[in-house]
Amino acid sequence: MHQDNCGSTVSMATLVKEYGLHVNDPQAEYHEQAESRAPAAVRTLRKRSKSVLRAIVDLIAVCGKQNVSIRGHTDERSNVRDFLEYLAKEDEALTRHLQQAPATRNESADISCTKQVSLILRYVDQSPSGQFSVREDLVAFISTSDTTGETLTILLLNHLQQSNLNPSNLVGQAYDDAGNMSGKIRGVQARIREKYLSAAYVHCRNHSLNLAITHSTRIPLVRNTLNSVQEIVAFVTASPKRMQCFLDKSDTKQRLQKFSDTRWSQHDACLSTVIMNYENVFATIDHLKTDTDHKCSDTAVPIARAMESFEFLSIIVCQGLLQYLTPLSNALQNPSCDLVKGSQQASNLVSLLEDKRTDSTYTNLWGNACALAEKMEITVSMPRIARLQTQRSNVPAVMPQEYWRLNLFLPCLDHLTTQLNDRVCSSLPRLKGQYLLPNKLPMLTQAMWRETKEEYEAMMPRVQTADVELELWRHCNTDKSSSETCEILEDTVILYPNIHNILKELLTMLTSCLRRLKTYLRSTMSDTTHWTSTDEHSPQCSDRQ
Repeated sequence: MHQDNCGSTVSMATLVKEYGLHVNDPQAEYHEQAESRAPAAVRTLRKRSKSVLRAIVDLIAVCGKQNVSIRGHTDERSNVRDFLEYLAKEDEALTRHLQQAPATRNESADISCTKQVSLILRYVDQSPSGQFSVREDLVAFISTSDTTGETLTILLLNHLQQSNLNPSNLVGQAYDDAGNMSGKIRGVQARIREKYLSAAYVHCRNHSLNLAITHSTRIPLVRNTLNSVQEIVAFVTASPKRMQCFLDKSDTKQRLQKFSDTRWSQHDACLSTVIMNYENVFATIDHLKTDTDHKCSDTAVPIARAMESFEFLSIIVCQGLLQYLTPLSNALQNPSCDLVKGSQQASNLVSLLEDKRTDSTYTNLWGNACALAEKMEITVSMPRIARLQTQRSNVPAVMPQEYWRLNLFLPCLDHLTTQLNDRVCSSLPRLKGQYLLPNKLPMLTQAMWRETKEEYEAMMPRVQTADVELELWRHCNTDKSSSETCEILEDTVILYPNIHNILKELLTMLTSCLRRLKTYLRSTMSDTTHWTSTDEHSPQCSDRQ
């Protein structure tokens, strides 16, 4: 039911539609027969039950439409129950129902105090008309009291079997970097590969992107700047009084955006709001220095002093580089993004960032920083260089522009490109199958084809005819440049079964399901601390019929 950010709303609308068709349609034959044969007492009870059910369904539909969670932190004080009690003031049938109903109805009441494993399946689906499409479905949350690799492996495989899915059809598995999941010896991925060799492991690409950004921001200048921004945003937004003070000084009424604890790729959005509202933020902090609350004023004084230094304006350089990562993060979370597309987009981003070393990017960012400094009457400067100092950047430079380029821009840029290459663009044996796509077919060499056959041998129905298929495939695609894999699957399903299976298995390789899982978790309103051990990604299952 939760297949996108609006999944719950769509499913609820479908529920209401089906409910209306079956309950409110007086022409339905089964409905007429039931009404005519039932005794008067039963008809009265049925009418009352319909009224209660209609109120509950309508309320759930409204909650889904408005993104309001159904339950709260406890069953006794869930959102739906509170709303129902409010509606019951004017509804006698609903009042009687709430009085007679058991106190606990929510079968998910123990989620907030139980560790959960989420199971997401990615597979290729074929419609009755023969069209292929890629789907990702959040199948289940599985409760567990033990999070060792052995226990989690048993849980996942048992659930697949209980769902009538053959684990031998697994072609890939993706998890985050937790040792119990990605461990090479006793992790879940290693244990599953012992039983099913075709289930190749892929580290969640969006998690890899977050790790790349995390390591890149460990440069002292970048780390200090981000910490200062985080402190400012937290200070202003933590109090309604301080937040209102900021909004009163802002013409756009744009709120400051907080840093995400887990999604570092969204940091540029927070930096952007601070840069765009720099003058208003500074005016707010300056005003709070004289606040009657001593705790507030004591915190505002060092923050104002930090914002008056030119070093703080390095946020413009940081934001100018981090903004290039947001599109990649969004692309990796798109269900239509397969492993080939994700790797290609990451490689394109690395190539783009490498070009930033020599083009006018730094000059433009420096110009923006100097313009803001002039507007805020901040002196353009650089820190004192101490030869024996090891806790800050000390690359020698004569002018401030050169200093900030050598100590901030280039190190941050180099760290980003290196980390992206190592973590997101790393080559995988499964990726060799992408060279069977018409637009990449000319780059496929005989050596690469041999490696591709070795990697996909267990999934090819007619290995002995693979070479002949490739020759025919090359001949038929000399003038084609299509790269849409789902469309190519329709062309290969009959004439090229080996190539068809290779491309289909390639499509099932997961990049990330972070967004929809986080959206689901937010809608449950449970404490985030209970989910720190949750494994965010699951094995994927291909559609082999």
